[in-house]
Amino acid sequence: MGDLSENGAYTAAKSELRDTDRKLRHLERLLKYGEVVTSKNAGKVEFDSKVILDNGSKKLNFHLVSGFEADPINGKLSVFSPLGKAVMNKTVGDKVSVSTPNGQMTYTIISILI
Repeated sequence: MGDLSENGAYTAAKSELRDTDRKLRHLERLLKYGEVVTSKNAGKVEFDSKVILDNGSKKLNFHLVSGFEADPINGKLSVFSPLGKAVMNKTVGDKVSVSTPNGQMTYTIISILI
């Protein structure tokens, strides 16, 4: 396609290849250093717990996952999120407070499923 220094298609293809290589290296790193986590603290909120919270007016159901799996719309919250951090290592009946854009919210842990 002519001179490579002025070839837009070649430049775009090289850029896409670099992006694909970067994603592949990231996935390889996740596979190499990832580890399977098993439950240790029965009765406490931890990674992979399904939690039901109540603030008096509504109930909130979510699943605590890693930052890579987080999907708040589908009820998967990261353990690194403000709510995830607040509920970690708590038990049923504990109250947690979280700062939100609408102010401070207080929730009571109703149920923990592992």
